[in-house]
Amino acid sequence: GLPLIATRHAGIPEAVHHDTTGLLVAEGDVAALADAIVRLAGDAQLWRRLRDQALHSVRAEFDAVRQSQRLERRLLALL
Repeated sequence: GLPLIATRHAGIPEAVHHDTTGLLVAEGDVAALADAIVRLAGDAQLWRRLRDQALHSVRAEFDAVRQSQRLERRLLALL
């Protein structure tokens, strides 16, 4: 139930979409992280929007049954 700030590292951008389901900053960029924290803390509407869209995304895209079905389809396609 909280909005997310993360770095653009490894697979994180596959799950977190900047300004849609969270805020992404460059890895090691302390100033950008601080700016993102201040931005989020000062904007209740942004806080709610990111939280709500992230929750919707997780429920729609990262459900265990859906993920298993996707993996099964990909494996069958390889055969």
